[in-house]
Amino acid sequence: MINLLPPNEKRELDREYRLRRVALALSAAIGLVAAALIMMAPIYITTAFKSRTINAGIASAVAKDASDELQYKKQIDEAKFLLKLLKPQDQGETASAIIAMLTADKTSEIKITSISYTQNAPGATVVVQGMAKTREDLSAYTTTLSQEKSIKNVDVPVSNFTKDTDISYTFTITAN
Repeated sequence: MINLLPPNEKRELDREYRLRRVALALSAAIGLVAAALIMMAPIYITTAFKSRTINAGIASAVAKDASDELQYKKQIDEAKFLLKLLKPQDQGETASAIIAMLTADKTSEIKITSISYTQNAPGATVVVQGMAKTREDLSAYTTTLSQEKSIKNVDVPVSNFTKDTDISYTFTITAN
């Protein structure tokens, strides 16, 4: 093929074609970026809206959780109070255990005619009446009772020891 154009014009023409190609490539790139941005705009708007909605939901859930937590703590405290209120009190020794102890510790010289049992908050009060053959028998019996672990106090009036024999006695026991 024969070149009809002189070399200077041919170089200028090649340079013009290169500039057109670069301009076309840049225009295409700018067009693609613009199209991409236009296509991404709805996604960005939707994402921003959902982000705000989610953040608002999280904030309300945290606030609700805090109020729920306070409500649960209040309910737990109320339940603990009711359990404490409804918890059975320590009844200490039962009446049958105290009567069994009274009869087990007595000797044949001690006769019990009456036992009165009263349940109190800290324990129980038992009033025992009967007859003792001698003063020593009654003293030994009350001393034995006072040494029992379940008995807090044995209150024996001095008037029980005024007679030497055939003593009618009354004493009070405070049980744990």
